[in-house]
Amino acid sequence: MHLSGVALVARTKSKKNSVRLSVTLDEKEYAELSRIGAALDLSAAWMIRRAVSEFVARNRENVAPDLPLRRPESEAGGTKKVGGSGGH
Repeated sequence: MHLSGVALVARTKSKKNSVRLSVTLDEKEYAELSRIGAALDLSAAWMIRRAVSEFVARNRENVAPDLPLRRPESEAGGTKKVGGSGGH
């Protein structure tokens, strides 16, 4: 995630529809995210929303064929995917 040059603006509650998502990070990723957040006075939630927004913006038009959108088998861990496009 690249945050340099980011203008921080107070976030107000909007009336637009939102979806709550649960994300699991490994301990090292969470520790690093927490360290960065503390240094920049940003919440983990804000940084994750920003990272998702940037990812969507970069890949909105054309998803690169080599973009690793699937987890390696070694990380699969038997978890089920919940949600998704549902064929829509």
